[in-house]
Amino acid sequence: LHSAAKSGDAPNLTKWLKAGAKPNSVLDDTHNTPLHKAAAKGHAACVAILLKEGANANAANEKDNLPAHIAAKNGYEQVATLLKAPTKLTKCNKKGETPFFIAATNLHTDMLTTFFIDGIINKKNESGDTVLHAVLKKVTSEAYYLEANKMPALLQAAEKTVSFLIENGALVH
Repeated sequence: LHSAAKSGDAPNLTKWLKAGAKPNSVLDDTHNTPLHKAAAKGHAACVAILLKEGANANAANEKDNLPAHIAAKNGYEQVATLLKAPTKLTKCNKKGETPFFIAATNLHTDMLTTFFIDGIINKKNESGDTVLHAVLKKVTSEAYYLEANKMPALLQAAEKTVSFLIENGALVH
């Protein structure tokens, strides 16, 4: 089941589930479920199947990441859309980050509206940073090492992200 979810093998995933495999099974110390594995690889069809068969979108792994945190990190918008409704979007991982926080800091601008909910824009993570401050730190860090030809794309994504954050109430001080 885990292998099928990770590889995006929807037919075998369905076969395993019909044979009685548990959609919330955990195989190792990471506590990743098949839903975590499908979300990590962007396999939207597998995510949809698992959710339909009762996978828990709020199951946390050992880092307290939900499948939505993982989709947000990797920028899988289609997976994020599937996970939005069943996920408790205020849930923070061990770093104090929500799926929205992770999507923003990774400059996945298309995911900002997917994971945005009122009341989280100025919430601080475990390092004491709001999402706006974390975005600016990350952009500054990445820009330092970035090749010149990749700078315009980074700056465009950063501008779009920062604008979204400020327009939705991020404190600038």
